[in-house]
Amino acid sequence: MKSHRQVLILVGLTILTLVLGVVALLTVMRLRQVATVPVAPSAPQSQPRAQAAPTPALSCTISFTVPPQQCSQSCSTTEQCTDGLECNGGMCRNPGCVEEADCVCAEPTATPGPTNTPTPGPSATPGPTSTPTPGPSATPGPTATPAPTPALPTAGTPQLSLMVMGLGTLVMLLGLGLIVVW
Repeated sequence: MKSHRQVLILVGLTILTLVLGVVALLTVMRLRQVATVPVAPSAPQSQPRAQAAPTPALSCTISFTVPPQQCSQSCSTTEQCTDGLECNGGMCRNPGCVEEADCVCAEPTATPGPTNTPTPGPSATPGPTSTPTPGPSATPGPTATPAPTPALPTAGTPQLSLMVMGLGTLVMLLGLGLIVVW
């Protein structure tokens, strides 16, 4: 009878341990699920009806025209300029004289052509002499320097691990003690 009672206690403790393990597992899974959902008091999940935007019955339309740019006004494309002007350097300019700010090209003036004047014949002048230049020298190329390896973060504390192992050992010793006593 005593051995039957010990077996029942051992089975009961085993079932209790399994139930507690399942509860712990379900708790961990639920906490991970909740951790992925953002919780912000300023961002409600549902939108109240009072805040729903009304749909307008009528819609307004606005139209406008941009006048074309005149001479020396800023532009980004030639289509923005008028009267045969083109966009040059961000300003509407006359393509015939882009330097003129008023877009009026100056009239060309006639200049007298060149006249022939006799020049003395060629004289003997010493030519250039070549001097040896040193060739390219070999320079050492870049060398690779090893980058320091980043330190890994600590992913837990040894105190917590030791406490869990100690608690597990204590529970096992307690179970063995109960078996021996009964």
